[in-house]
Amino acid sequence: MQVLPTLRPSRQPSCYGRQSVPEKRFEEGEFEELASELRQAVGREFRWEAEDVEQLTDQQRRRRRSLTDAAHEAMSRGDTVILGRGEKRHRGMLIAVHTDLAVLDTGMGTINAHLSEVVFTVAERARQGGTIGDRGAQSFQGRPGELEHTGETVIVEGEDLELKGRIAVAAADHITLLDTDGQEWFVPYQAIWFVIQP
Repeated sequence: MQVLPTLRPSRQPSCYGRQSVPEKRFEEGEFEELASELRQAVGREFRWEAEDVEQLTDQQRRRRRSLTDAAHEAMSRGDTVILGRGEKRHRGMLIAVHTDLAVLDTGMGTINAHLSEVVFTVAERARQGGTIGDRGAQSFQGRPGELEHTGETVIVEGEDLELKGRIAVAAADHITLLDTDGQEWFVPYQAIWFVIQP
């Protein structure tokens, strides 16, 4: 019986023009290190993707948010805000927000702001506190009607406008203010930025 010779891997070029590659031997622990690196890489990819989705979701939420929503969030947290327009600025905590009305407690008085006519910023974030707001007037135009009934002295501010007196009539498109000299002023709502209760 004829015995065939044992074939061994050759380092000579094969018929396809490539050398056969010797088998690589891995040291103990190399597989674990490689697996760990792969897990970390996959984990990083998932975290980056989750952060991107979270950022996109937050951006979409902010796009849908109205000015009233932004003011309501600041009130709910108890933030200190500044409401202003031009040189007129008031700092305090929001105690009510409804459609185009923001009511600010300054500690020295109450500011009723025509929210669609002013800007605001969060001056200081609260760590605790906040309020759900009162159930008073549901719009800026409704607030002078309440003040007409109380008969209290108020200050009305707008562009080049500062009148002190009592709101005699809260009409459909304006207020009639009786100043401290007894003079009647007819002021359209769109000209009013703030109604201040000192």
